[in-house]
Amino acid sequence: MIRNLDQLIENKQKFHSFVEYYFSHPKFSGPSVYFHEKTINMIRKSNNFNDLISSQDFIECCYATLTSWGMHKMGKKGAKLKDFSSFSKAIHNNISKFVSLKTYQLKDLNTNDRSRIFSQIESLFENLDIMETDSCLVGNSKLMHHILPDLVPPIDREHTLMFFFNSKSLLSYDKEKQKFSEILENYWTICKKIDLQYEDYQKYPQFTSSIPKLIDNAIIGYIMKNNADA
Repeated sequence: MIRNLDQLIENKQKFHSFVEYYFSHPKFSGPSVYFHEKTINMIRKSNNFNDLISSQDFIECCYATLTSWGMHKMGKKGAKLKDFSSFSKAIHNNISKFVSLKTYQLKDLNTNDRSRIFSQIESLFENLDIMETDSCLVGNSKLMHHILPDLVPPIDREHTLMFFFNSKSLLSYDKEKQKFSEILENYWTICKKIDLQYEDYQKYPQFTSSIPKLIDNAIIGYIMKNNADA
């Protein structure tokens, strides 16, 4: 087992200590919090998921969220999203895949479900084409999280990749697909080992909008604490 993972899931109290460390040292604010919450609230309040994720307003909100989450850097270097028309098309092309996954939640997947549902998630990951730059792991996962917040985690280099792989680097597309699958499996393991439920994330303030985001916050808190103690 990954050493970091072993420490994170030692017990529920320790897991929550990393979430609490994260909130005692707030790292994100402004547009990144605002657009995240706006997008998730649109999902939560919608009575028609298909219509919502097809709508211009929702897709624009996703576009703004990913931009505020670092997926479009000004200048020649850094991550770049495709133009809005292409971004919108990528979502429209995968609406049926998103809809087929909407009813599933990470916390409810049993061992038999996991293989089948994860295969569908991985197929969706492979079919999304939203990044102008070569790397898609971070961008695709962040979009998927904001459309399927209870099922798919957001991934970043500084925290997620460092936690699971002790490296921020992203290699070939095949390696990215492999890393995405491994991270998804590990999130499921964390969720089951700690027995995470609604009340575990609902007690926290902004930026804890689902169980996958709660785990993400614990991972960020773990990396922050370990960096501070180093």
